[in-house]
Amino acid sequence: MKRVALRSLLALCLGAWTSYALAATPLVEYRLEALPGEASAVFQWSDGSVERRLRTEAFLTIADIESAMAVASGDAHVVKLAHTAAGAQRYLAVANRDRNRSYCVVLDAAVVQCSGFPPEQQGVYIEGETLHGEFTATRAKALVGRLEAAIAERGKRRDPAAAGPIGRGPFEVGGKALHPGCVRELLPGLPDARAVVAALDLEGCQESERYSEPYEENGRRVRFASKAVLGEGHNGAGWFEYQYLGVLTNGMHVVRTWESGGGSGVFCALLFVRREADPFYDQDHVRQRTVLRAVGQHGLGDRQGEQVKLQGNEVIVLATTPGAKPVTLRLE
Repeated sequence: MKRVALRSLLALCLGAWTSYALAATPLVEYRLEALPGEASAVFQWSDGSVERRLRTEAFLTIADIESAMAVASGDAHVVKLAHTAAGAQRYLAVANRDRNRSYCVVLDAAVVQCSGFPPEQQGVYIEGETLHGEFTATRAKALVGRLEAAIAERGKRRDPAAAGPIGRGPFEVGGKALHPGCVRELLPGLPDARAVVAALDLEGCQESERYSEPYEENGRRVRFASKAVLGEGHNGAGWFEYQYLGVLTNGMHVVRTWESGGGSGVFCALLFVRREADPFYDQDHVRQRTVLRAVGQHGLGDRQGEQVKLQGNEVIVLATTPGAKPVTLRLE
């Protein structure tokens, strides 16, 4: 603290346009290295070894991050960030304007890596960034959890009316609710015990002909009915519905589902997913696609109305039967 105060006093005495990064700064930022005369802030590397002078304005923030994913890389882990469509365009605009300047990624007011904007990187890095910070598995997963929680919180503030107080989380593509048929792909079809699909290309499914039928939204609940896809019972077309419940502190998202084949049964379940950025080799270039990966499920039975509460890394299912104990699912 004395060191920061002394440096700040010296900067004021010299009349420099300099501010200092404090712990209260945003979780993640991309900042250009400052040129002489530009307003700047001094940041240290995460190990405290070196200082970098960066521009005071970040050109990308958590608002430009679509998802985060921890990936094993040798003996360590890296963290992959996927940019939103708007974030990718902002990145490209800055790269084209400042091609000869480097930039740094800042986490919790500390620099984790710096790089440049060489032309050959445009096609890959406008859509995402890989953080090579020699992360342990525990640290990488904790960081991804914080990033995903911040992304979910951003969704609440951005679109509170359309999807309720917690937003849609990862169940949104292009500003619209993810088609219920896409969510159903990650669950076992009646009467199977296991799902066939483990991971889903979000944009690919949302834009597919298979799920071009209209769906209905009622608050945070999204439903579609289809004789072709879901079958037909004595009451008419089968239907499927989901409701996004929120995100755990480890970054795992929770959704509740209901399905009927058209008969009297309505089968309920909880689905646990992660949203990931996945490199895809498309013809002659690599692009980032957004993948929704199923990591677990929990059946709730037929026509069950239990309340579900999210707390830390736990999902608590509150029983409706008098005297019955709640079921606590701890998800690591």
